[in-house]
Amino acid sequence: MIKYVMEVLRPFRYLTQWMLKRHTVTLHLVSTVYNDMFNHLDGVMEALAEKKTQGKEDFIFGVQLA
Repeated sequence: MIKYVMEVLRPFRYLTQWMLKRHTVTLHLVSTVYNDMFNHLDGVMEALAEKKTQGKEDFIFGVQLA
């Protein structure tokens, strides 16, 4: 389960670090980051959609809340 959590959070860490290094953050960068994050979360949900164990279903529920 921790492996899945780390995989879901990896892009969040990367993009947060990337934005912290910039001197200015503009709206088009923020919207791009949000789109990337939502696409990543959609991909995670699609990958886990066929999993039927209780832990995976709980994980999908958590991703949906995110």
